[in-house]
Amino acid sequence: MSIRRVFSAIIVMIVLLFGVSAASAVVSSVVAGRAVNDLNDRVFVAQRSALVLLRAYVNQETGQRGFLLTGDPVFLQPYDQGRADAAQAQTRLRQVLDGDARALAALDAATAAGNAWQTTVAQPEIAARTVGPVPSDQIESLALTGKGLFDTFRDESAGLQAVTNDMAARLLHRVSTTQEIARVATYVSIGLLVVIVVTAFTLLPRLVNRPVTRLIGQIREVSAGNYALEIERNGPVEIAAIADAVNQMRASILASIDDRVAAENELTLYDEHTRMAADLHDRTINRVFGLGLLLASAVSRHPGTRSTLEPLLTETDEIISELRTVIFDLSRADEPVADASASADPPSSLDRDRR
Repeated sequence: MSIRRVFSAIIVMIVLLFGVSAASAVVSSVVAGRAVNDLNDRVFVAQRSALVLLRAYVNQETGQRGFLLTGDPVFLQPYDQGRADAAQAQTRLRQVLDGDARALAALDAATAAGNAWQTTVAQPEIAARTVGPVPSDQIESLALTGKGLFDTFRDESAGLQAVTNDMAARLLHRVSTTQEIARVATYVSIGLLVVIVVTAFTLLPRLVNRPVTRLIGQIREVSAGNYALEIERNGPVEIAAIADAVNQMRASILASIDDRVAAENELTLYDEHTRMAADLHDRTINRVFGLGLLLASAVSRHPGTRSTLEPLLTETDEIISELRTVIFDLSRADEPVADASASADPPSSLDRDRR
């Protein structure tokens, strides 16, 4: 494995963790913001409007009963204001609850109960009291009927308020859940980050430090002269590449040493051949040549010994020729040395003296 890839993977994982944590925080913030906006713009408005609707009908019921008992038109003012407030609250509720079938159904039920109370009880009672006083027994009968219908409206209004309260509770739960998810994602990211850091500090010494330390030690041994030591390739790709380069260098050094040893051996052999050729030329040939001269001189002084000494002279010439061949063979493998025949006395002088 490459060290660069290891560090890249660690960095990528850390960036991904920070990205996930940041994304979860952003998503949580967006979802919570939308939920808060929904609470402020819809649910809280719906809750307030539901209370206004209930209060408006209560005001209507209070004014209607006061006018029924007294006939004073002053009591119709809260009734008329309550009708206007109820209509405005219903319009507002339909706007903010648009799209929520359950809430709209509760609003329709409350509106229907309120309309039933108005058309069945409030408007007929007001119309009757406007004409003149209503008998007490009729008032009690109307009051009982109105109480039942108004209690129905109260129940439907309570249902509407329960629906708006449930909407608020669900949105608050969504905000809480979103924040909890973001918190858990943050904790998980921090935990994974700690795991990655601990794992990195645990594995990197094994992956990098130990192979590098071993590589440095082996390179030092090679630099100290132990060229036979092969560098180990264990570890990351970069260390294996360094080991291959050092091994190639070590092989080059060993090959250079072998070439040098071979050259030194050849030079030593050449020097030895040169020395042997010089010894043969300077000593042996000259001695044999001197012996030939003595034999030739003896033949010239004692002609009667020619038949006896002539074979010796011939053998002397052959020995000199063979020695010259040996000298030539010793010197021709390297840079040629001077021709032994040119350095030695020419054989013609021996023949000439012998003749």
